[in-house]
Amino acid sequence: MIDDLVQMLNERSSRLGLPSLHAGLVIGVDADPAGKVTMILLDDGGSPRAVAKVSRRPDDDSRLDAEHSALQRVRQHALPSVGSSVPRPLLLERVAGRPALVTTAVPGAPLSVRYHHPGHVSSPLRVEADFAAAAHWLAAFQSDTGTSTVSCEEVWHSQMAPLFARYQASVGWSDWEASLYGRMLRWVDDFADVPIPLGWVHGDYCIGNVLLHGDVVTGVVDWELGREPAMAFTDMFKFAASYGSFLDRAAPRRGDGIAGHAGWATARRRWRSSSSWSNLTGFVYTYFGDGWFPELVRDYLTAGYRRFGCPPDVEPLLLLGFVAEQVLTLDNPVYRNGYRALLHAMSELYDDYRPRRSAVTA
Repeated sequence: MIDDLVQMLNERSSRLGLPSLHAGLVIGVDADPAGKVTMILLDDGGSPRAVAKVSRRPDDDSRLDAEHSALQRVRQHALPSVGSSVPRPLLLERVAGRPALVTTAVPGAPLSVRYHHPGHVSSPLRVEADFAAAAHWLAAFQSDTGTSTVSCEEVWHSQMAPLFARYQASVGWSDWEASLYGRMLRWVDDFADVPIPLGWVHGDYCIGNVLLHGDVVTGVVDWELGREPAMAFTDMFKFAASYGSFLDRAAPRRGDGIAGHAGWATARRRWRSSSSWSNLTGFVYTYFGDGWFPELVRDYLTAGYRRFGCPPDVEPLLLLGFVAEQVLTLDNPVYRNGYRALLHAMSELYDDYRPRRSAVTA
């Protein structure tokens, strides 16, 4: 397959704006049979020049088509600040009988590499630098692509109500979900005129898809969930969620806790009966826990709300919508059931939530 790709791209190198390619390496294979194999293609000097994604199934090109379309549409913007960090789509066609998407390579190493380096996630300074880099790129991307502000009521009808309709049709609808939905409807009435930003989102702005050089984001990959218009806070929520969900696999264990995160053990004791899914504790700790890391996340979120002139009090409504969307994102029972259990846990956390008048009148 790599030889076929190299030959095809070399035959079209002048049209595609690529140098001569020499070889390639497989850098990822999705566990999901409906997933893809990812290869990086190298020039004669051994430098990465292109990335190829090939479907594991001969007749399954929906994900590759979605990413190709998203990249084409997002690159219609000038992208003066982040253009070099967004891959350029080169081609989408069948190679050796399988659907293949080829894009330019972007520089940097995945944040997930240093995330798992011993001691990294236990250091407030290092974690703060990661969040600052991610927030800076995201603000620049949103500035390049533009956002509009609409009322919370409009966001509910255009974004969230259709989401929960898909959720009900795909997952089901228990008593607690019906109760939660009813409470959210009442919050929408309270927040009706509160401004919410809509715009382009990457859709999977997680530690594995953010590439860094030093403390600067130099590349963002895997755009198959990219879309607009969507709630601009989606990427902000996703980054924090992905960072917190895997802390227990990146930091050394300390008894029933993990190094550098005293509050994590408290969250685990409180919520481990809700689900065996290991990410649930990390998410709850990230957004609702005590300690320097949840405080850092709250500061990161508050800065985002302030940038858009949106009151932080609307977070419960938007965060519940984000989690409901995650339930539907992967056709994987572990993640689907895990996120559904998380949504149930959050419905308990927000059981007594009432919007403050300051937010309603903002």
